[in-house]
Amino acid sequence: MVDKSWEIFNAMSTNYGIQPFVEHYSCVATALCRAGRLSEAKEFVSNMPIKPSAKIWGVLLHGASEAGDVELAKFVCDRLFVIEPENTGNYMIMANLYAQAGRWKEADEVRDRMNDIGLKKISGRSWIDDSRVTM
Repeated sequence: MVDKSWEIFNAMSTNYGIQPFVEHYSCVATALCRAGRLSEAKEFVSNMPIKPSAKIWGVLLHGASEAGDVELAKFVCDRLFVIEPENTGNYMIMANLYAQAGRWKEADEVRDRMNDIGLKKISGRSWIDDSRVTM
């Protein structure tokens, strides 16, 4: 899947003269993360000729979270905390990764940072609608 992603991505500009958008970069980063090639994904995103969006950093954060890569997650969160400082999800992912790694002091520091800027973890909710329509 990664090789095909690279092939299509590279063909955009070389074969078709199409400049890739951030969404195209995101697809390649996603493929790299899913293949477990996190350091390549980090390098790819870090060296993009266009400014990475929160969404593409989120791709890397998800990959780091899935792999339990605390250092990559910290690298990514350092950027996400600047881009979207009020996104509680980023803080919670980072705190949870620290906790899973037994790095309790750092997990507490992330939670304290949330509290200092007035953020609260939003409780998750879900429901099932079992309404049946009869005609």
